[in-house]
Amino acid sequence: RAYVGTWSPILKKMFLEKKSESKQEIVLKTSSKHSARMYDNMFRFMYFDFISVESSDFLPMLALACKYQIEALIAECSKMAPELIKLKQALILVEQVHKNFAPEMQPLVDKCNEMICHEFDRVYKKGSWFRLSKEALLGILQRDDVCAEEHEVFEAVKKWCSHSEDRMALLDTMLEHVRFPTMDPK
Repeated sequence: RAYVGTWSPILKKMFLEKKSESKQEIVLKTSSKHSARMYDNMFRFMYFDFISVESSDFLPMLALACKYQIEALIAECSKMAPELIKLKQALILVEQVHKNFAPEMQPLVDKCNEMICHEFDRVYKKGSWFRLSKEALLGILQRDDVCAEEHEVFEAVKKWCSHSEDRMALLDTMLEHVRFPTMDPK
């Protein structure tokens, strides 16, 4: 318990600081998001400094690392991200990080934004495009490496804004990031 507590302030509190729990067997409840396999991987990382995660397990593993504030595991997941993360996951991850920002996640967000920008013409046509927050969308639109014709960026902004009345009020703000002079007047 003491060793595991050194990895995470949350686990330290659970295992060492709560008097009633410290003498009992600690049971970590799993959910569909955090399966027993994820906990097994998390503890394996703590004891052996090794982790092996499949692409489909990447986001749940990262979520578990964030839940328990295991910075070394978050960093390791960030390193593995370029090989494991899929485009849909990148959109989800960018949105989640904007909601629950952690500075150690910034390199991962940058990689995800880079992936989104390189696949922009595909990304804005997906349903997950509508789930992006204003902040996440601005983070993408403000980049210089968006690989799309400017009319596609314009269409993407219109599409996102037309999703709700609240967003329509943001249309002017979003359109500031469309480079109209580079668009073909047709």
